[in-house]
Amino acid sequence: MLIATFKFQNLPGKFINSDPITRDIYDRFKKSGLDELLIIPQDADHIIFTVGTDLESTRREISDLYGIDPPQSLQQGDAFKYFLELLLGKYDPVTTQNDLLVRIKESYARALEFNATGPILSRFYRQGIDFIQGFQNRPELIGACTTPAEAAIDISRKISESISDFHVLLIGEDRDQFEVLVQLFKQQIRGKIYLLVNHQKDRYELALDLGCIPLEQELLEITLSGNTIIVSSDALTLVHWKSIESMVRQNRNNIYIYFQFTKGPVDTGLQRLPNIFIQSLDQVDDLIALHMRKRRQFIDALDEEIREEVENFYDWLHSDRRFIFSGMVSRNRTMQQIFELVHRVAPADISVLIYGETGTGKELVARAIHNYSTRRSGKFVAVNCSAIPETLLEGELFGYEKGAFTGAMAMKKGLVELASGGTLFLDEIGDIPPLIQVKLLRVLQEREIMRIGNPNPIKVDVRLLAATNRNLEDLISDGTFRTDFYYRINTIQINLPPLLDRKEDISLLCRYFIEKHSRKQGKKVHAISEEAKERLQLYNWPGNIRELENVIERAVAVSVGERITCSDLPANLQNNKAKPTTTDITSLRDLEASHIAVLLEREDHNYSKIADLLGISRTTLWRKMKEYDLAK
Repeated sequence: MLIATFKFQNLPGKFINSDPITRDIYDRFKKSGLDELLIIPQDADHIIFTVGTDLESTRREISDLYGIDPPQSLQQGDAFKYFLELLLGKYDPVTTQNDLLVRIKESYARALEFNATGPILSRFYRQGIDFIQGFQNRPELIGACTTPAEAAIDISRKISESISDFHVLLIGEDRDQFEVLVQLFKQQIRGKIYLLVNHQKDRYELALDLGCIPLEQELLEITLSGNTIIVSSDALTLVHWKSIESMVRQNRNNIYIYFQFTKGPVDTGLQRLPNIFIQSLDQVDDLIALHMRKRRQFIDALDEEIREEVENFYDWLHSDRRFIFSGMVSRNRTMQQIFELVHRVAPADISVLIYGETGTGKELVARAIHNYSTRRSGKFVAVNCSAIPETLLEGELFGYEKGAFTGAMAMKKGLVELASGGTLFLDEIGDIPPLIQVKLLRVLQEREIMRIGNPNPIKVDVRLLAATNRNLEDLISDGTFRTDFYYRINTIQINLPPLLDRKEDISLLCRYFIEKHSRKQGKKVHAISEEAKERLQLYNWPGNIRELENVIERAVAVSVGERITCSDLPANLQNNKAKPTTTDITSLRDLEASHIAVLLEREDHNYSKIADLLGISRTTLWRKMKEYDLAK
């Protein structure tokens, strides 16, 4: 699987001007053989990150759609590196444009809405956002002073703890430098900004352009009676020196900071005054040089951190870790969408109902929701409702007081109360009797419980997650499950597929469980033979993933070598051989589809190898997979 970045200029107006970007553009790209897509509008461009099996085909499709030839796809770490640099504003993480960050976040949310972005670009996005936020939260990252104007702000802050109440006096006619200074000072001070120029005829025009107040030489001492920053871009005349010296002498309780942005001497009388801080051009240049050295060191360090981040991302991308999510393992498209859904619903404090056969991992999904929620620091309390007798279930869930019934020798808190501040997971919720359903409904609506034998309500704060392998709507029809309770627990529904529907995961799960149980048992088993893997692929797995894990755990325990063989499997699996049949094959088309499906399973979706075995190109293979509905 490849990852690419395209930057398109001058896309058709209907796409540029559509905000949000319409489903049409997503649908067009999805038809190009792309698995995942993220489009970030930026001015008149669109930056498009894609993941797909055949990017060359995608390039041709883009060319046909837009009449332009996109640049070569960026391979290896280039795409992610480009994304990080985009987020960092090309190495200025403190002043990164917030509107760009907002656009990126909105684009990602839109891609999720259209099911256009999957696990790779989701990781791509989250890792990038975490990276930039990590930099922005580091207090040592202060913008470098690379201009005299920035240096003036930095020095002034160091002299006076706050410069918000200062006035500013600009002396000279350097329009370009003063424009930057005025812009910076307006962000920092509440005082007024005055302009004093040598040529009186230019004073009002220049002051108006800069947004300053023109100042008469004669009014200098009267006007500037508060704390003042003085910046001079021209060599001062004797009259200027005398006026400034007189102003500073008369206001000895005020602070004056003087910057001379031109070569030349500073009046000796002014230097002797205690309430004025004088900074020459050489001092300003030295500060800029120091900051430039620090900036180069910062960029070098940032380059190294970006390189490590890119390497981590691509290590993840090309390893089995890409298919592992909170203890669950799957490359199956449906499961990957479930992982993405868990990421999205976990922070929302709402109820989730998880459907799935026994052994499909319902509790793992519930734990993942808890671990990614705001309640992760609280308890996760799991209750198997079918394992507790109906007569004891109420006391287990809600607790009881001492003497509430025969045998109640002491007060006991219920599991609901113990889960307060965290998450309560009720497995096999279809087995709960209607009376208990009413009490749980009160927990959800009123956030309170009553222990058996205590009429006083107790406040609780729990998030309820539920799971079942039964059809609750059928139970509602039978009158054994309450409609109001069903709708309160079914805010979000997650349907876990059985292992029979995700057999492409068997090889991946085998590797995961072999590593897990080899480490647990202190064995050196690292692999499984092709023949043993074939037996596992042919089995229907009524016990789903739990059954598969038990088989692998047993096989690791009895294995005498570094590889699991057929002899290490249970007897029913050892005899599970493929039986050739043509019952369902009525045409050459069916035969081709069946053969491709077999190769996909056998070769673990290695598209290059499968294309070579069939003697066709990867593009043709992908087209046939789409045609036979084999692409996942």
